[in-house]
Amino acid sequence: MRLDIVRKDKLNSKEKGIIVTYQAYYKPLGLLTFFEHHIEAVPNLIQLDIEKQIIELKEPLKKYFSIKKFSRFENIDTYIVTPKIRTQENSDHRKEAKPLSKEGINEKVIFISKLLKLSTQNQTDERTRDRLINLISDEIGRSSLSREEVERIVEEKIGFTERNHAVSPDAPVRIKETEKGLIKLNEERTLPHKSGKEQKSIPEPNPKHVADFMSLFNKRDGLKYLTHDYDENEEFEIDKFLDAAKEIFSESTKRKQLNIPKSLWSIVNQFAFESEQTEWTSLSEDYTKSIPIKIGWATKELRDWSKRNKLHPIRNEEYSSIINDFKRITRIEPPNLEKLIDIILDNIFKKDLDKYVFEKPGLSKADFYSHVIFLKDALEAIFEEIKKRSDLPQKKKISIQYERSISDEGYYLRKIIITHYNSFPSKELKLVLKEWQEKGNMGKIKEKLRGYCHWSVETIIQEKPTRVNILRDKETPLYESIQSKPNGFTHILTFYYR
Repeated sequence: MRLDIVRKDKLNSKEKGIIVTYQAYYKPLGLLTFFEHHIEAVPNLIQLDIEKQIIELKEPLKKYFSIKKFSRFENIDTYIVTPKIRTQENSDHRKEAKPLSKEGINEKVIFISKLLKLSTQNQTDERTRDRLINLISDEIGRSSLSREEVERIVEEKIGFTERNHAVSPDAPVRIKETEKGLIKLNEERTLPHKSGKEQKSIPEPNPKHVADFMSLFNKRDGLKYLTHDYDENEEFEIDKFLDAAKEIFSESTKRKQLNIPKSLWSIVNQFAFESEQTEWTSLSEDYTKSIPIKIGWATKELRDWSKRNKLHPIRNEEYSSIINDFKRITRIEPPNLEKLIDIILDNIFKKDLDKYVFEKPGLSKADFYSHVIFLKDALEAIFEEIKKRSDLPQKKKISIQYERSISDEGYYLRKIIITHYNSFPSKELKLVLKEWQEKGNMGKIKEKLRGYCHWSVETIIQEKPTRVNILRDKETPLYESIQSKPNGFTHILTFYYR
């Protein structure tokens, strides 16, 4: 791989001299950073300052790579970058990848955080942001982190915002938090690492398994008392209770092989079962912002209070609030879906909100389990797409409805159905099937909802009423013809409940 330091000169029309811009390109990341100087009277001094910055740029690479100057061609200094240890990119031939040690993870995290620090010197666009996340995923690919967990840490700890792809002003300060977050997330993993071949065969997370798993929070012999007051006859013994609850948690997610999303597994684990409490994230009561939570069942103060009083933590006002924070991030309860939808509509449509007609039947009755932050992100992406395609008066009507039914398998079905009236795709079916799986907001919606619900789109494609099943069971076809003619572009999100 190569690291290219490119010098670009241009005349300054307003002042004497030239403007010198240096851009650093690192192949896995693309444009890493740039710095610019105006050379006027003391070019030698300024050149020294630039060389100093180039050295600083190369420094984070040195610990992980060997860097050797290769050549200078016109205005480009080229360095050969050679990995000092085998990475996932150059070690596909190995029989089995062993999990990294804590020290190994720490070294990689430090290296990554330095790259991130360089990137935060300037605003970071969407493409570079994705490359950053992919690079992080690659560099710690031999650990047990999923990409969505890495993405969550980057967004929460470093300060990337989904909306404008910029970085927060205090991002460099928060680099150290990222190091800790990545290390702790690896330490909390108890699932055994599997070889590359085994990883390819891991089944997709299953929304029905989410329903089976979350039903444990309604069972006395399950995980009910993590979120409900203890109503048994004997006194509440927190250590005894948590030991039993953790056994149920492990039994359901490992031995019974319920394929729940890793993000859900992590939330429950952080809230209830970690040996040392780490920070986790919930939503504010009005659903407007993410809030960091530093208290859970593993917090020493919480356990000590429960032991002294022989009471469930829900009897304490502060700890009761924490339990509600967990419930808010994992469950939509009446009438909160309508509240969430209203906040999203205000945020997306803003001053144009009164130009649209919204129908919202049944939303106040919604009750189902999900990852509510991810659900919010997915819904925002849906309405962003609708807004983009609302250029004509006849495309200003939107229906958001909630329906309940029961499946043949005995699951309660909870559907959010969003219809953008008189809006239809213009592309042919083959292209639609490809783009909806990976591109833009449709790709984002898929990633956010994966494992939590099934997602279909009903519309007219090439003059034929068609249902495209983007997130689906194995038995369900990718697309199928339908009898009824859709009124527009309709999203159907199907959640399952036990």
